Amino acid sequence: MPDGRQVQRTIGPAWTARSRPPRGFYTRRTAEAWLRDILEQARLGTLSGMVRTGQTFAMVAEEYLAYLAHDRQRKPSTLRDARSVLRNHLLPTFGTHAVEDITVDDVERWARELKASSRLANATKTKVIVIFHGVMERARRSYRLPHNPVAGIEKPRSATKTTIDVFSPEEVHALVRAAACEVDAALFSLPPSRACAKASSSRCAGAMSSSQGPTSA
Repeated sequence: MPDGRQVQRTIGPAWTARSRPPRGFYTRRTAEAWLRDILEQARLGTLSGMVRTGQTFAMVAEEYLAYLAHDRQRKPSTLRDARSVLRNHLLPTFGTHAVEDITVDDVERWARELKASSRLANATKTKVIVIFHGVMERARRSYRLPHNPVAGIEKPRSATKTTIDVFSPEEVHALVRAAACEVDAALFSLPPSRACAKASSSRCAGAMSSSQGPTSA
């Protein structure tokens, strides 16, 4: 390390069989590839642990909340929400970690578990990832960390909101005037709060019209 520290790390058990190694095992070739990647990160200055901050994730999380409150002037409800996310979803896993030691692998492993959880809605999972990213981005800027390990984490897909286009009162009155029968007029004159969506009403009106065929003499 630039400060003179020597770091030794066990990357995983060796795999000496001829078959494909299970996840987490390393052959000579994959171990050498891992080492080349680490050396390249060190050369570029993006290797985790190259900076010593003396700060845990819990400490920088408190700094982030203070930043939201004073610099960003967020509402008390927003701050309570962020604190709840930190307490329930982030501090139990990362609270005691030195912030510079949190790696992309750590975050990706955590994100897989988060996304696999059936207890949380996707919107909640997205909120957790956004706050995690905010804490680490603030730490990156404040302590000159080489990168934000949360930056590449994909958020869960949220359900697409459906916009319903309803008739205006004037359009409803026009439909009533043009109704083919009293039944249609009664349906079209429902209170606005129960008005049909345009698309649905058009299909209904079309179906009623097509059912009125010519009568035999």
